[in-house]
Amino acid sequence: MATTRTVRMSSRQKSRRLDAFVILVGAAVLVAGFTSAFRLKFIGDLPIDEILFLPLLPILIFVQGRQMIRPAMRPLLLLLGVWLVGQIVTDIYRRTAFYDWARGDANIIFFGIDLLVLVALLCGSESRKVIFLVGYSIGHLLALKLQPMKGSGTWKAGAGPAVTIMVILFCCYLFRRRSNAIALLFLLSIVAINLFENCRSVVLFLLITIALTVPMIPERVGRLRLLPGQGTSGRIVVLSLLALGAAGAALGVVSLATKSGLMNQEQQKKNEEQGRSRGGLLIGGRPEFLVSSRAVIDSPILGHGSKAKDPKYIEMLADLEERYGISELSPDDIEQRSKGTIPSHSFLLGTWVSAGVLGAIFWIYLLWPAAKALLRMPLLKRALAPLYAYVLVSLLWNIFFTPFAYLARVLGAFAIVIMVDVLEARLPVMATKPSRRARRVRKRAVSWRPADYNPGLSS
Repeated sequence: MATTRTVRMSSRQKSRRLDAFVILVGAAVLVAGFTSAFRLKFIGDLPIDEILFLPLLPILIFVQGRQMIRPAMRPLLLLLGVWLVGQIVTDIYRRTAFYDWARGDANIIFFGIDLLVLVALLCGSESRKVIFLVGYSIGHLLALKLQPMKGSGTWKAGAGPAVTIMVILFCCYLFRRRSNAIALLFLLSIVAINLFENCRSVVLFLLITIALTVPMIPERVGRLRLLPGQGTSGRIVVLSLLALGAAGAALGVVSLATKSGLMNQEQQKKNEEQGRSRGGLLIGGRPEFLVSSRAVIDSPILGHGSKAKDPKYIEMLADLEERYGISELSPDDIEQRSKGTIPSHSFLLGTWVSAGVLGAIFWIYLLWPAAKALLRMPLLKRALAPLYAYVLVSLLWNIFFTPFAYLARVLGAFAIVIMVDVLEARLPVMATKPSRRARRVRKRAVSWRPADYNPGLSS
């Protein structure tokens, strides 16, 4: 009797310890998301969550070391080390100033820390991913008041990203409750808001998310199957075509809104000027892409060094913007805006410019698993499918068209966590109905059995 009571007490103690651990981890995730929106000045802008990750990392290595070096993470960690080596070698060769050198190395090291910590905290748990993003959104909205940055009064650089994430999370809840029509209405509403605010890339992300996650095409009508079976190559082709169609629709919607005068005069003028430039709206909105491409061609192996400065590329950007009427800024204004560094506006090209080809390999490699995860994600039927699609599309876009610094480190690491989860998840086993020919063969085999046949007896 005493032994039974002891066993019950020990099981209750273990349950309480487990509950306390779950609460502690959830609180840590919430704090990490909340503090990612606030920053300190230390060798550049440093999010507060990255400071908290420093003492947390050794603990997580001891507790969750295997989680951090899971199979999908090993090539990423290896290439991250190659990137750091490339940056150090480039800075030695270029004789980069120590302050810029330290900032370049810190950018890579803190990204690695963010990745390891978030993998340990978030991988395999959809609830903790939601907690992290709720904390991030609340912190982001508060930071607009407590630590406003340049442009934070606008929708794009202000409340827009946090509100969009919260709407997507609410739509995930609606999808889980099978309220697909209401979820689609909310998604289209946030598309319209971002369209009127001229957040063109977010419109692209949201329309691709809708195409991949909202079940607008039925699987079959009667006996006629409209979509290929789950997990088949045909299904992947259909998803790819839907994504491409949504991308084309996004471009068409932005052009239509510009021509119809739905935007304000400044935004309409901006879109018209960028649409006339080489490469249309895609490159016209980011002419830095052309300048950084030229910088890569000039020094493809070693790069130009951390926070590399060269007035030649500043003048090149000014010439491009003046030629295509994209901007009226002078070279001095552009230099002040970019702080004299070679403009890139891209994870891939920015890394290639600063660290050379050894740094670029990381992002080039990441393109394949990220694209694979995006097309694999709708097959998993996850409750957070809209969020996963939005984040993975954003990751692919950011590799080409977003500068890698500050908050991009944390959000980039979060996107990689989602990518790893999707790649390691098992596809659901779908029950398939045997074909007509298979049923005939089975029936024929049964009819040829001898009368005294008994499968339970050995011959």
